[in-house]
Amino acid sequence: MVEIRLIRGPLDDERLAWIARLYGRHDGKYLSLEFVRHQFVENPFGWSLHVFAIERDRAVGHCGVIPVISRRGQEILLAGHVEGFFLEEEFRSVVTEEGRGRPLAVEMLSELYRFAQGQGVTMLHGMASEELGVLHRLAGCCAFQVHAPRYLLVTDPGAFGAGQSRLRSAGLAALALGQRVVEEAVYLVARVITTSWTGPAVSESVAEDRDLGGAPGAHGKWTIEAIDSWEWLAATGLLRVIRVAGRHGCRALVRWPCNGDTLQILAWRPAPPGGGLLASLLLVGAAVRLARQNRAACVRFQEWDAPASAGLVNACRIMGFVRRSGTMTLYVCSPSHDLDVDGIALTPFFYTTY
Repeated sequence: MVEIRLIRGPLDDERLAWIARLYGRHDGKYLSLEFVRHQFVENPFGWSLHVFAIERDRAVGHCGVIPVISRRGQEILLAGHVEGFFLEEEFRSVVTEEGRGRPLAVEMLSELYRFAQGQGVTMLHGMASEELGVLHRLAGCCAFQVHAPRYLLVTDPGAFGAGQSRLRSAGLAALALGQRVVEEAVYLVARVITTSWTGPAVSESVAEDRDLGGAPGAHGKWTIEAIDSWEWLAATGLLRVIRVAGRHGCRALVRWPCNGDTLQILAWRPAPPGGGLLASLLLVGAAVRLARQNRAACVRFQEWDAPASAGLVNACRIMGFVRRSGTMTLYVCSPSHDLDVDGIALTPFFYTTY
């Protein structure tokens, strides 16, 4: 018989190891006990909420809620990022008696959501595949299709297309070659015009860079800003700051590639303010080179309501990035029913360090 067990942390190392063993199969970052501890214990609140599925004293499933600060206008709300959801395959078809005949996975989520709301967490949210999204909806979440255009340049077609068919891989290789020709030509022209020959400097993000994590374009919408949890987010080791020197220089916050995945440009500040196209071209070109040096599969930029976002959009278009129009699905469970898709300002900080 499978027991559903609810726990408010901080968790001890034994239970953190349960999460690493389970969710680490899906996301390699979570194989590290230190990373799991950082996310669930060392967050700004010092606690987190968990549901475990236990069978004969062995954890076979888990989902957690990490408390985070969110904002809606001047109102500060305690939100919860739903993270680490995994159930061993042999238990995915189990139906619980306590759950009135519902699948074990749905009952786990339902119990966790009720538990979190009882602890004062008002805005539970997360992102998931379409398959897992069905479970979140059955557990009480609403699915919001948020407009989120993304710009993509392939830097390593082999890594980007791993597991794809031969025809698909050939197409990705051709795309990557075409993008490289365009991007390198534009970057060279920008460097000649600006006489910018010094390479970019890369450093870990520090307190002086926290201005890069604001979302002043939210205009009263519900959002998450990195400035509210800056030290914790920076300590994940996933964030870096790129600095381009000179008259057309800038600072940019990026998500550093982990295990050959994506280098994502999150936000930037040109110097002087106002920047211009040349500054954004120098930044994007520098980011592409750093991605190639670190064997990242691609460079990505998600368009959002951030200062100077439009400048990066123009640079990405000129440098051959592919625009992926469409939406990102955000699953939200909240006792308040006044939230709609137009009331959400989706920033990369909803998901980028998880």
